[in-house]
Amino acid sequence: MPRGKFYEDYMGIRKMAQRITREREEAFRALPEREKARLRPRILPEPVKAAVARGEKRLFEVLRDEKDWGAGRLVTRILWQTRYPEPCYWRLTKVVPDELAEERDFGDAWGVRTWRGICENTERKITKANRTHGWWVVPTEKEEEFCRVPEDSTHAEERKAPYEVPVPPLLRAMMLAEQQKQGADLVEPMMPIRISKTPANRASQVSWAEYQDWLKEKEIAK
Repeated sequence: MPRGKFYEDYMGIRKMAQRITREREEAFRALPEREKARLRPRILPEPVKAAVARGEKRLFEVLRDEKDWGAGRLVTRILWQTRYPEPCYWRLTKVVPDELAEERDFGDAWGVRTWRGICENTERKITKANRTHGWWVVPTEKEEEFCRVPEDSTHAEERKAPYEVPVPPLLRAMMLAEQQKQGADLVEPMMPIRISKTPANRASQVSWAEYQDWLKEKEIAK
């Protein structure tokens, strides 16, 4: 059966479409990684979809309408206010918007964090500004009231943690039996622990005996 003009036109259009697709793929592969990330379709995780549905915004979505992109202002997240009684916020020191973002809703921001009423006094980058939702800018006239720490807050009190704890009973029995088998002096087996030193975890590490005494003092104080 002879192939007519319609078939030739169809094959010509198909080849042209394939050529255009190849050219677009080659052009995309040649782009910098940052530009590729901007052009890829965004697949939002379920928690993020829920936050968007509630109208919660990312940091640069609330800063783009502020003077100087909010530099010098206090910003916080709704989640922090519902989770902790003490104020948690960032004092913005430097804001650099992404000029390639069409809606001006991406960028980098630096600031000094105050976590549960305790200021870190160190400028650092806000690492999850472009991924987390629920940001809002504290009105200037409300800053003093917002930064006030509740009188009944106990977060700033001294905290201690042991640098070693007793091992579980079965493991203790096995380790003592091994010491006895080797003819060594019996030593109470302990398991060392390490804690990260962050503003959210300010506990000082002490021995197990000191830790027990500290707990007894707290019980007496209550």
